[in-house]
Amino acid sequence: MSVFLAAQYAGDNITAGETESVIQQLDSLPEQRVPLEGEVETLVLEPAAAYDTGNIFRLVNQLVVEGTEKRIPDAILYINGLPLVVFELKSAVRENATIPSATESWPKLGRAGRTAHHRRRQRDAAADRTSG
Repeated sequence: MSVFLAAQYAGDNITAGETESVIQQLDSLPEQRVPLEGEVETLVLEPAAAYDTGNIFRLVNQLVVEGTEKRIPDAILYINGLPLVVFELKSAVRENATIPSATESWPKLGRAGRTAHHRRRQRDAAADRTSG
């Protein structure tokens, strides 16, 4: 497994410690099995025409955004030409791949001025003040 991970993530400069950490995490998972009849819900999609909303969706990756700083998000989802979702993807095998590290790479987003993570922290702090 460690040889596979080292080869698979060689471009990411994965360390021996990181591969060992991934293997330990995998070892701690419950054994996988085929689900029994009725354990998994089957979703049946309607014909594609039922989902035609007239909206235009575009996903753009590695677009350079320049303002006060130059930023390159992993992906931006545009709906009808409006950039509505910014994706900052992190590798699951990297030890420092955390939600705070992802949001710190984008401290301000347009007029919103805060990432969802920062807004959530502010909301949680406000709730703590009112309940305490």
